[in-house]
Amino acid sequence: SDLSLRLLLIVASFVFGSSAWGQETTTIFSETFKNFAGTGGNDNSWSGSVAGTDAKTTSADNQGWSFIKGYAAKQCAKFGTKSAVGSATTPQLNFTGDATLTFRAGAWSGDAKTLNISISNGTLSQATVTLADGAFTEYSISITGVTSKPKITFSGNQASKSRFFLDDVVVTQTTSGGGGDTKTEHSLASESSEA
Repeated sequence: SDLSLRLLLIVASFVFGSSAWGQETTTIFSETFKNFAGTGGNDNSWSGSVAGTDAKTTSADNQGWSFIKGYAAKQCAKFGTKSAVGSATTPQLNFTGDATLTFRAGAWSGDAKTLNISISNGTLSQATVTLADGAFTEYSISITGVTSKPKITFSGNQASKSRFFLDDVVVTQTTSGGGGDTKTEHSLASESSEA
């Protein structure tokens, strides 16, 4: 019954949730683009006369980015033009092994919805994501088998009308810690959703 299923899920969450105890998540890389003072993206403008100023990589939180057709938007960046593909490549990241990439991205209104993602010296769980039209979506991609100092590249999928906005690029790595103060909360949000 519904109650039995809920009890099973509660027990499973405690059993499997406890495996996370003693693990620590370390942020290896974080880029907020907070110093980008253009328009578009975070102000809900997704087309028209927005993000027209070349993005200076020196305004990024991290030095070493490589932009092709990159433009400053509202505390985010826009890549590509109507007739040219754009891309953003992170600086070299200092880690090996496995990690998690999270980022927010959205398509220029009316443009292609496929964003390509690639990594040097490692493997991604997926090489493309489908963007929402004129809205940010958060994505999470697993990185495995990094052998040395990778770079991650985000690029449009076609030569023209493949513009995209990018924000909050974060790479984290989970390691076994010394059993610190990690707390896991379990909620029963579906408690009142009797069918």
